Amino acid sequence: MRKMSTRTFQWQTHYNLLLGIAIILAVFVSMSVVSCGGGGASTAEEETAVEEEVADPNAFSMTEDDIQALKDKFFFDEATGFYNHKHWNKSWPKRRTLTAEVQQNGYFFVCSNFYGNKGIKHKKVVVKIGEEKLESEEIDIKNENEHRTDKADNNYVYEVNYYTKYRDKGIFDAIAKSTGNVQVSFVGDRSSTEFEDLPASDLVALKECHRLSLVLRAGG
Repeated sequence: MRKMSTRTFQWQTHYNLLLGIAIILAVFVSMSVVSCGGGGASTAEEETAVEEEVADPNAFSMTEDDIQALKDKFFFDEATGFYNHKHWNKSWPKRRTLTAEVQQNGYFFVCSNFYGNKGIKHKKVVVKIGEEKLESEEIDIKNENEHRTDKADNNYVYEVNYYTKYRDKGIFDAIAKSTGNVQVSFVGDRSSTEFEDLPASDLVALKECHRLSLVLRAGG
């Protein structure tokens, strides 16, 4: 048998030691990966759950006939590019309520329509749905793009505010998701109205305005 030199023996000993350490490290890393793998799967499930929670609850599919039937409920003004619901017949309702106008690209205005024998110069509205209250931003009553007033033929007063998608503070979306009564209060600097139920017919028209907005934004 060939005699192993001292240097060769030392090198072989070091090699075996390093190999042993490498095997131990490999086993440790493998166990860590398996352990982390369970956490990764859980995280993915949590992310999926979050995505489902934030998914648009108004997502829907409509046929071309459905879309056309929806559009048939509106007047389309080619000069302004806005759809106006036929329920309101291109005029301000003689009642305190909310309305909406939808542009051809899906952009919309929510409108608060005050009607009474005396104006209150309302700057915002508070909407109550169940126990939840949503408050619009205040508008500038001196800006005709945001606030308009007029007198009806019976000397009652109209006050109409226009809130953009962002200044309605989620009121339009909340109404679209609502399943029960919706109440509104008109708020001025010195006075405000009590909460009143939105008429059921106005509520239906608002929801159809919201649906049209989604359809148009989706390219329908």
